[in-house]
Amino acid sequence: MSLRLKANLFFAALIIIFVSIMMAREINNTRRSVWEEIEAANRVAAQVLGQVAVIYRHSNDKQVVSFLEKLGRVRANEIEYRDQQQNLIYQSPPSPYKKDRFAPQFYADLIMPKVTPKTIVLDDGVITVTPDPSRAILDGWDELSELAMSGLFALLITNIVGFFFIGRWLRPFETIREAIQALEKGNHQIRLDNLHGKEASSIGNAFNKMVGSVNETIIAKEEKAKAEALLSSQKQFAHQLQTHIENERKDLARELHDELGQSLTAIRAIASSIDKQAKDHPQLHQSTQLLVQAAGETYDGMLRLIPKLRPIAIDQLGLEGALLDMFNRLKMTNSNVQFNLNVNFSKKTEDVQLAIYRIAQEAINNAIKHAAPRTINVNLNETSDLIQLTIENDGKSPSQLSNSGHFGIEGMQERAHFLGGELSFDIPSTGGLIVQLTIPKS
Repeated sequence: MSLRLKANLFFAALIIIFVSIMMAREINNTRRSVWEEIEAANRVAAQVLGQVAVIYRHSNDKQVVSFLEKLGRVRANEIEYRDQQQNLIYQSPPSPYKKDRFAPQFYADLIMPKVTPKTIVLDDGVITVTPDPSRAILDGWDELSELAMSGLFALLITNIVGFFFIGRWLRPFETIREAIQALEKGNHQIRLDNLHGKEASSIGNAFNKMVGSVNETIIAKEEKAKAEALLSSQKQFAHQLQTHIENERKDLARELHDELGQSLTAIRAIASSIDKQAKDHPQLHQSTQLLVQAAGETYDGMLRLIPKLRPIAIDQLGLEGALLDMFNRLKMTNSNVQFNLNVNFSKKTEDVQLAIYRIAQEAINNAIKHAAPRTINVNLNETSDLIQLTIENDGKSPSQLSNSGHFGIEGMQERAHFLGGELSFDIPSTGGLIVQLTIPKS
């Protein structure tokens, strides 16, 4: 249902209610008027009957009829005279007012009060006087009809005029409605021209601002979605690349340990065997000794290099064992540093364990290299919804925490982001540095 039709129906309803109220008042006034008419008729009837009773009680029919004919019609009363056998001898003439017209029976029944005829018994017959408010009822009906016709005319004129003017007034709002429907269908480029009327113009301006904001929001969301998709793609690629690098490191570490380690061991064994046979040859003995030493140093360097390429201890001992192995190796060259490890952690996927290990390794190496700490504490805790790694040292605090140009910190943060986690840095008031990794559980 259109707004125009609703407005027309509203005004029509108002007119109908108003006319109905006026018609109800008119009916009530008519009923009161008829009642007053009946009361007056009763008073007249009482007077007439009183005179007849005194003067003509003992008169004959002719005298009574003559009197009644002279009397004629008495105000809203019907007079009948019947003899002893109930034969009608006389009846008062009908009223000439609105002759031959009567109100509808339903209306008369609505208005007509209870009428009680009055009678007087004479020697030769009976006179009956009955109140007759039919003319007053007809007047009420005519007035009611005129009021109804006036209401109908007003309703018709109001609807015709109202339909025209309301349509003109509501035309801008119809335009607004169509624009809103177009917006709902996805037309975000729609705009409203200047609309007639203060209210419509204000709504139109607000609509244009709203659509502009919607467009900006949509564009921002689209750009954000593209950026997130690109970032996700980049992260996925970086993760795949990191995984590939770790696999290559793993393979390289295994090759170094298995192939180069065995080769170096064989070289040392052969050189030692030659050295035993070259005791009588000082120059050869010296060369074999150098060969044995070089092979041993190369083997030791390989053993130090392998954990950097791939912490084989993770595969063999788990994350906690790998961290302890790292501590033991670091103590060999950093005997002045105390390492503390606290682990409350169940075994996770290889990616998670390796990322935690690498971040801890980088944070510890940075502390040893730049902070000269006395103590390094590593805490790994797991709750129902997250994993938290904390590396704390009591050394010198860094002058700044920016990771710009610091590939180690950038690598730590990238590993954290791969896992959907966050990496934070905090400088306590007592000095040193706290590195904290937080990984939500999926």
